[in-house]
Order: sequence, then C-alpha cells, then structure tokens
Amino acid sequence: MFLNIIIHNYCFAIFPDHPNVKCYFGHGGLLGLSEGVYVGLPMVLMPMYGDQFHNSFAAANRGAAMVVSYNDLTEQSLRHALDEVFNNTRYNCFSLYFNPKIRNLFYTFL
Repeated sequence: MFLNIIIHNYCFAIFPDHPNVKCYFGHGGLLGLSEGVYVGLPMVLMPMYGDQFHNSFAAANRGAAMVVSYNDLTEQSLRHALDEVFNNTRYNCFSLYFNPKIRNLFYTFL
C-alpha cells in the first residue's frame, strides 16, 4: 500500500501546516473542512452522516476535494481518490484559491 502515510486518531492538529502534509483525509465535518481550506490542502472526504454530505459535496463541486463513498469503500477506490488528488493539479489549485479567502477572515479556525 502506501508507505508514506501516517494513520493516527487526530494528527492534523499537530502538524497541519507541515510542508510534508500533501492532502487532508477526513469525514467532511465543518471544522476539519475549514482546517483543510485554511492550510490550502487538497482533500479526500468520506462523509458518514449529518452535514458531512453537504459539506463534502460543496467542496467537491468547487474542485477542492474528492469524495469517497463509505458504502463503496475499497482499497482501489481509496487509492484512486488519493492518486487523483496527488496527481491532478486542479485540486491543489482550487485549494490554494480558497486559502487566502479563509486566511483573511478576522478569526482563525486553528
């Protein structure tokens, strides 16, 4: 599988702005989505309930994220989503487009 992926309960708060962090993977909750946009990372989102579906598809429609269905989750679907986000510059461009808009707000999410 991937040898350079860290899996942890909540490691994003520890190093969200680290230069080696290339992608945000989460469930699409408002706080995590805001953190991903704040640091300008492309996102792979897997919504499970509530507002996560709306948030995830809103980010996907704007080109900042790719959505993976929990019901259709396989190693291949996750690999495809990660490969798409890492290799398609469109996701990074849109994330960097929204980044200054969030950073210029009068408060921060982190």
